[in-house]
Amino acid sequence: MLILADERGLHPSLPHRIVAEREAARDAAAERDRLAAAKLEGALRIWSELGKSAPAQLTVHENTQHTGPNGSLRHVTPPVDLISGRTRRHKAGMGLCETPDRVKPLRLGAAVEGPLVTWSP
Repeated sequence: MLILADERGLHPSLPHRIVAEREAARDAAAERDRLAAAKLEGALRIWSELGKSAPAQLTVHENTQHTGPNGSLRHVTPPVDLISGRTRRHKAGMGLCETPDRVKPLRLGAAVEGPLVTWSP
């Protein structure tokens, strides 16, 4: 039947169920993209406000050794040695989550633009 329709140049329309499912899938994808863009915009705004109140210019670096479910994990690093709280030391160039005497330091790549956390649609 399909060969005969092709030979005659006929292109029947798709069933309404398939058309409706494709439209619903397009709408769902557009909504996911819109939500992801809104979340990223919120994260960028928070990161910008955090950067204004930080005692030093902080940068974000991706972990080049391990990844998470949404890609490379990101770590904040200070350019100079910092102290938080009473005694917590943060070495320059090391992630804020690392301790100075960590046996196996994180392998961080070059600085990346954007917030610490990213979301994928």
